[in-house]
Amino acid sequence: MTVNWDSEKQARFIIFEQGIDRDSFSDRSKPNDIHLVDYVLNGREYCDAVRSYKMVDIFDGYHDKLKAENDGSRVLRITSGHGDTNPKLYNVKKKE
Repeated sequence: MTVNWDSEKQARFIIFEQGIDRDSFSDRSKPNDIHLVDYVLNGREYCDAVRSYKMVDIFDGYHDKLKAENDGSRVLRITSGHGDTNPKLYNVKKKE
């Protein structure tokens, strides 16, 4: 069970994928503002792919949400540099 988000708590970042396997995550053709967030929730480790301009926005959101669980849940690490596509060019509709 990954983190369940309220819309106002998640306003500063976009969850791209939840509960991914870090080792098999393919970042080809994904925007290069993807961050991988590793965290512990209820004693299990999870990894989410998250988009944000600032890493601090991701940390603040995850830290506050996991701290509220009050069971030792915490952020382990956030890594950046994933993805190959410029975010401005990601999901751009081609003109016909």
